[in-house]
Amino acid sequence: MSTGSPPRAQEAPTIDPSPLLRGGTIDVPVVGHSMRPLLRDGDRVRVRSLRPSEPDPGQIVLYVARGQWVMHRVLRTSAARVKTRGDASWSADAPVERVAVLGVATEVERWGRWFRLEWPLPLARTYRRAMVAARVAKRLLTGTRGRTAP
Repeated sequence: MSTGSPPRAQEAPTIDPSPLLRGGTIDVPVVGHSMRPLLRDGDRVRVRSLRPSEPDPGQIVLYVARGQWVMHRVLRTSAARVKTRGDASWSADAPVERVAVLGVATEVERWGRWFRLEWPLPLARTYRRAMVAARVAKRLLTGTRGRTAP
């Protein structure tokens, strides 16, 4: 799985998504740094199959893009596409088709212990608001949207 830039060939894990297609879970190793500080290179993430109403903004999803496994946070969804971004990235990923999203991250294993990743809805809303504020701050600081930086 990749969490950002494509991993070196020897690092790319083999992932069998068939349990997700049957409503089960899989454990996926993290390769890369684009989801730091939450997910670190070497962690393992438990991914469960999608529910009919998912994915939701704020959730971390596993999907396939350009032949690579990617695990990033959902920014927006539409009827056909999902927009994601790594937590350590300033820019969003190219939208992916909803059918490419295979599951939602629920737990991360670090130091031999499992920690929950799923948020209650109020926390997800707070996260979305924080992401909007971060985008506005970035635009103001970089002078984008037709304005030149001082």
